[in-house]
Amino acid sequence: RSHALILDPPDDLVCSTGLITITPTKVGSAFLYEATRTQEFVDFLVAGSTGSAYPATNAAVFLEAPIPLP
Repeated sequence: RSHALILDPPDDLVCSTGLITITPTKVGSAFLYEATRTQEFVDFLVAGSTGSAYPATNAAVFLEAPIPLP
């Protein structure tokens, strides 16, 4: 449930391996950001999480996540 909207990332931006970056291709950045904040989106990712000490969701689950198109 922790995420950020970075509108103009520098070319040398480095992210932790515990994060995933999502780049919009069919909708605007603000729309995608808000879509990832919905309870439906969060519940989908939580349901697809694995691990007990450090539950995580892999990239394949993100590809199936529900993003409603306007």
